[in-house]
Amino acid sequence: MFRRLAAVPLPLLGAALLLSACTSGGDASSPADTGRPPATPAVEQAVPEKYRPTAQAFAKFRSIDACALHDIAAAQQVTGDQGDEIVPGRDGLHQCVLRLHKSEFESTWTFTVEVGALFESQRRRDAAPETLAGMEMFIREDDHGCTVSKALDDTHAIEMRTGSVTDAPRRPCDVLREYVSKLAPLWTDPPARDSGATSPRLSLAGIDPCVTAAAVLDDAGAGAELRPRDVFGCTVIPAHEAKTAPSKTRTDIEVVFTLDEDPAALVTSGQGARGITVGGLRAVIHERATGCAAYVVWDPDTTVVVDRQSEDALPSYQVIRVQAGTCDTARSAAEKVVAKVGSR
Repeated sequence: MFRRLAAVPLPLLGAALLLSACTSGGDASSPADTGRPPATPAVEQAVPEKYRPTAQAFAKFRSIDACALHDIAAAQQVTGDQGDEIVPGRDGLHQCVLRLHKSEFESTWTFTVEVGALFESQRRRDAAPETLAGMEMFIREDDHGCTVSKALDDTHAIEMRTGSVTDAPRRPCDVLREYVSKLAPLWTDPPARDSGATSPRLSLAGIDPCVTAAAVLDDAGAGAELRPRDVFGCTVIPAHEAKTAPSKTRTDIEVVFTLDEDPAALVTSGQGARGITVGGLRAVIHERATGCAAYVVWDPDTTVVVDRQSEDALPSYQVIRVQAGTCDTARSAAEKVVAKVGSR
């Protein structure tokens, strides 16, 4: 039986109802209410000292529920459109995409929120500071759309992005300003993943990808190191990488936790992928020009149906994606990563 995070029509969207309900504020038992400073999160011991501050920041950001930073009712009020779907991004569980439409065949606004987006000093200087609903924000507008950022620390932010919509009566930044202003209660005190603001619970969201990537350090040779890629991604970098000539084939090993459609579709699409089993879990190995990727379906009993209007819609799963230079390396690394993740 499918457990749905997002679908249409909205009256049947359990997560949307929960998201709307959480606008009154965050968990009353949060550290900010106790008067005690939050504890420094533990990070994988194998992460080098130069990357540890980043790893600690990502550990904090993993506790934030990205999809709970949206409010579907507010988005509908601002745009005049109807909610279509809300689902974690394919680039990692720290992103969440809210799509709207005017009709079944007329999509309109897409709002993408990212927790822990890179927001270093140069990007901060390039953005215009602005106060929205009492929040200090930074706004960047270009030919592609608009981005609104709220700093989390000196180098990271919560970001909301949207693109241009054909024939829309308002500019993207005007729409985004109004929408983000309505999200102030959520963005000021971001809901935690364990608050129950969204469903289903995604078990991968509670795991540090660098802890699992540490299991494949030996595969990359002596002197290899862990580098946090983003909130739900970690890369194993060989010691010799910087000294070798550029290659079309990757030399690193990358581990990413994401939500995506069933990778079995790659097998039936004629793209050269094949089904395998990794640690007793269903998986797909896919060779490409720049290397190879293993996609492991984690927790196959928890699924998200993104588009219930389509009879052919495939459910989405939590996926462990492991990318490497060769398929042998990707498969071997995936076996070790799954073993390190352990039982669900």
